[in-house]
Amino acid sequence: MTQIKTRSGFECEIDERCLDDMELLDLIADLEGGESLAAYRGILNKILPGGRERLYDHVRNDEGRVPITAVSMEITDIFNALKEGKKS
Repeated sequence: MTQIKTRSGFECEIDERCLDDMELLDLIADLEGGESLAAYRGILNKILPGGRERLYDHVRNDEGRVPITAVSMEITDIFNALKEGKKS
């Protein structure tokens, strides 16, 4: 398990074994191919089982909305932190 803290302060624990998953890779490819709606949800379910709502609450704005850009930045931060952990 890897402890992650994103730039915005969201903290989570990621089981790096979840990264060895062809379905996750497919979802990332979908995201990069412009099929973002289903891809975001699927990626979060794969890397944060049971933690998606906690992330949504973390980035929720004053109007009660969960900005897609904020979720995207959090996913990017999580993957960057995992990548940095592999370099260490």
